[in-house]
Amino acid sequence: MLRRRIIFFIFMISLVSLAGCGSGDPNLAFSGLCDGYTDFATSLYVVPWQVGTTQKIIQGNCGAASHNGKGKYAYDIDMEIGTKVYASRAGTVYEVVKDKSDGNGCASGENHIFIQHSDGTVAKYLHLTYNGAIVASGVTVIQGQQIGLSGNTGCSSGAHLHMEIDSDKDGGNSIPVTFSNVGSNARGLQAGKSYTAQ
Repeated sequence: MLRRRIIFFIFMISLVSLAGCGSGDPNLAFSGLCDGYTDFATSLYVVPWQVGTTQKIIQGNCGAASHNGKGKYAYDIDMEIGTKVYASRAGTVYEVVKDKSDGNGCASGENHIFIQHSDGTVAKYLHLTYNGAIVASGVTVIQGQQIGLSGNTGCSSGAHLHMEIDSDKDGGNSIPVTFSNVGSNARGLQAGKSYTAQ
């Protein structure tokens, strides 16, 4: 009986930790689960939407729904199909898929753009619309350059942009990042909040 209670207690702590990290309530996040963020004032990244526009975060880091494991530092950004997507950081495009139809489901895969940065990290932009990639593999892009159009392809329950920064292009873990052009985001962008790109 005591063993069951201990297991249940550990399970509940895990759920609270996962929910708290992406929820915007730092009091619920336990140290070590969602840490390692850089100072947003000097961040190398900007948000992937147009300056002067506002977007809402559907799911933040360490989200209970799907942002866990290797992809725990991902963001789901509420974007209608056809919303312009911008490079968060300069780099070289190394993979592009753009031939999938919106609403195609998991089995068919998603349209995406992968960009490698000078330090080896990789920005991944997923669920783009059909023909929504406007850059090609091998092209160098600058920060803030339009690279595509958001959509609803692959494992997606609705139109949005999934964005994450991975440690490398060989299956590395996602890494925590902040953004320099949306004001305070010391622990990254928080689920349920809206941010205006400056």
